[in-house]
Amino acid sequence: MKFSDYIDKIKFTLIIMPEGSRSVIKNKNYRFFRALRLIGLFTFILFSVFYLLFSYTPLKSTLEFGDSMDVRSGEIVSDMNDRLEVLILQLDSLREKNRRLQNILLNNDRKPVQEKGDKDGKNKANNIGAVIIEFFNSIFTGPKPSFFSPVTGFISQKFLPEKGHFGIDLVISENTPVLASANGYVVFSDYTTNDGNMIILAHSAGYITVYKHCSAVLKKERDLVEQGEVIALSGNSGKHTTGPHLHFEIWKDGVPLDPSNVLSK
Repeated sequence: MKFSDYIDKIKFTLIIMPEGSRSVIKNKNYRFFRALRLIGLFTFILFSVFYLLFSYTPLKSTLEFGDSMDVRSGEIVSDMNDRLEVLILQLDSLREKNRRLQNILLNNDRKPVQEKGDKDGKNKANNIGAVIIEFFNSIFTGPKPSFFSPVTGFISQKFLPEKGHFGIDLVISENTPVLASANGYVVFSDYTTNDGNMIILAHSAGYITVYKHCSAVLKKERDLVEQGEVIALSGNSGKHTTGPHLHFEIWKDGVPLDPSNVLSK
């Protein structure tokens, strides 16, 4: 007898028993190959149903959501790390700018550094460094400069130091040339978050002038400027502004002065 004939003669009984005491017990007899065919048919139908579900429904993307979330989480973490590094660099830059501004306003960081080895600040006349230092000293230790208004405009906000407003606001159209109020030396020229593009000039006798909210600064740090020279263009930059204007300040030895009382009439 062949093995296939032997297998085909194998019979087994399938008993279906519903719950309940009064249920009727039914049994079915199946040959092996017939049962195998039924199992194969059931498997094919089940496979077809899953194939259709994966192909024409969002089930596949739903099942793959976990893997995609892991990938996206990794990308998000990497992106956040990159942004954090940028923020740290920006924070360091802001701290350095604030330190420099504090030093400038407190009259601690305006004079050029003397040459090494020159304890008395005196050098020979034929020394180029001595000539430069002498020139700068003449700027910073000279007589009181005569200031004039850097722009022509009306004052929208007066000098109110008790409210933290250490200068005057001059309303002018955007991109109006801003002039140096007096001969001086550029000690700061950069963008700040609150005051936008800002330039600060150091003058003789311990004076400095500050120009804020410019649309552009035209001079860089260490530039020498003459009175009436264009140093910036007025604008509306920075967070602490409500419209195009120039915020102008005058300081003397770390103390803010009312520009209206200092400017030449």
